[in-house]
Amino acid sequence: MQKKMLTPKGRVIRIRPLNENDLDSLIKMYTTLSDSTLKYMRAERFTEEEVREMFQKVDFERVYSIVAEEKDFGIVGELRIIMHETGSGEIGFVVHDEFQYQGIGQSLVRAAIEFARKEGIKKLIAFINENNACSIHIFRKYGFEVEKRFGPEYHLMGKEEAVLKLALRLN
Repeated sequence: MQKKMLTPKGRVIRIRPLNENDLDSLIKMYTTLSDSTLKYMRAERFTEEEVREMFQKVDFERVYSIVAEEKDFGIVGELRIIMHETGSGEIGFVVHDEFQYQGIGQSLVRAAIEFARKEGIKKLIAFINENNACSIHIFRKYGFEVEKRFGPEYHLMGKEEAVLKLALRLN
């Protein structure tokens, strides 16, 4: 699976599976995310060691990774699917601040849905901070529906904020 897209700013982005040569670029992307992006994901910044551990977990059996790459910057976005024993895949993505609002998140989600259908995954689920209007919009655009709302008291994603569980059934 390799696709190319052109951003509104004229940058060519390749959408492809993560490969063994991507570690340094992945570290650069995750460790340079701004607080405004991180606020929807977690309470603290990513460390190089954390990104290394995340990288090592990708085995393309239980954990899948699709990246968006720009030739000069390197990896500008990543989407992961973590498989559950139920046949569902939990999905989440991030796009680097410099590349947000250019259709990259949409391209990653579209590629993940195509991949999930080919792999026979029955359902994709996403847990999204209720205030992350952009991600919610992208998931809703591709047919995800709100399945459940978790109030701030659950402390999902390490924060006291409401989280939505969005789901897409793939038949």
